Amino acid sequence: MASPKGADIRALVASILFIIQVVLVPMKLDGVIESSWAAVLVPLWIFDVLPLLQLYKIRTTESAPAEEVHGWLFVLGVYVVFVMPFEVLVVSQLDGLLDVSWSLVFIPFWVAAVFASVVVVAIMRMGSR
Repeated sequence: MASPKGADIRALVASILFIIQVVLVPMKLDGVIESSWAAVLVPLWIFDVLPLLQLYKIRTTESAPAEEVHGWLFVLGVYVVFVMPFEVLVVSQLDGLLDVSWSLVFIPFWVAAVFASVVVVAIMRMGSR
């Protein structure tokens, strides 16, 4: 049997993290585990590191095309600016560290959704020319 490629390993790790997360969240909601939400969501934090590892791998590969590096830098930027702050706000709200409206907590998510929509529309318009 051939050894798995890097992409296969990343997909396997992502799948395992997802399965663990899907098990931990209901356990927390049902009171089976009493850890903080920050601890329960550790698989999510690990999953957030995967784009960083991919970017590092691409940047250390001399043959990586500039478009691929720029694409991963864009993904990393979206993660750092929108997704990670949203995750931190959600966990802080769930753990009782914040006392704000859930609408405020979701602002980074909504901004990211609008931003992603604008980017997709722009890419589709460029592709149709």
